[in-house]
Amino acid sequence: MVCSNCNGGTAWMARESVDLQDVMELDGLETPKWKALAAQLKENLSNIIIMSEAELQTLIEVPVEDLSREVSESHDKVRVLQDTLQRVLDRREEERQSKQLLQLYLQAITRDEGSGMSSIAVNTDEVDAGQQSRTPLLAVSIIKTLKEKKLPHLSLSNSELEAVTNEDSNTLAVALNWKTQKAVELQNSCLQELQNRSQQAQCLNSLATLSKKTKYQP
Repeated sequence: MVCSNCNGGTAWMARESVDLQDVMELDGLETPKWKALAAQLKENLSNIIIMSEAELQTLIEVPVEDLSREVSESHDKVRVLQDTLQRVLDRREEERQSKQLLQLYLQAITRDEGSGMSSIAVNTDEVDAGQQSRTPLLAVSIIKTLKEKKLPHLSLSNSELEAVTNEDSNTLAVALNWKTQKAVELQNSCLQELQNRSQQAQCLNSLATLSKKTKYQP
């Protein structure tokens, strides 16, 4: 397990994502998901950072008139907001592609090295997997994302990232049919992404606070 509890800098962001699930459940799924997401943005614009790629895409696809009414902003401001959401999506995709290229490069220069060590590592992981029989607590949708997405930590929301980092490494490896070391590396990437988003959110909040103070100065 990488961490039993995420630090205070990221815990509040995970709670925001959990709150979204609570809203949907309390409303008996009668409230469209995009309205719950819009409520998060209306409360704090920095919540953009904690959203998953699917959640960002959901807001981008909402008609301007509807989103404008929900967040109580003009159509022009909502168009700017949706452009910002698209840029966040694009940034994550660019980061994914850059890391993929780096991984391919590293694989190319190490392809012929350590074949004996690889065999040992596989055997070790088989032992680890055999010793671990617990069922992972992760949602099926998270497991699917982890299996299908390249650099999946960029696709997950904060609550999903925390769920992955809090899972037992061996259990996660069994669920994904991966080597234990690969599962640990994934959890470390998820933890790093949480920390990065925390820093970004803190910067945005600081800028927003400074902007308000400047606006109301005589």
